[in-house]
Amino acid sequence: MAPSKRADIFKPFIRLDQSRAKSTGGYGLGLAITAKIVQWHHGQIRVDSSALGGAKFVMSLPQSKSKFS
Repeated sequence: MAPSKRADIFKPFIRLDQSRAKSTGGYGLGLAITAKIVQWHHGQIRVDSSALGGAKFVMSLPQSKSKFS
């Protein structure tokens, strides 16, 4: 995946891989929904290259103190 296209995969209905056609299933919403949930929790999500090949997704969420601690 080209580094310039990485942010696009978090947009709804985006399919960067031509083998992921509508006829093979899916709607292209999974990563868009995930990114929105992470945003709601004040976190971050990004995609990098994996040392094993392919993509590596990195998600971080802020740690909050429990009111029960």
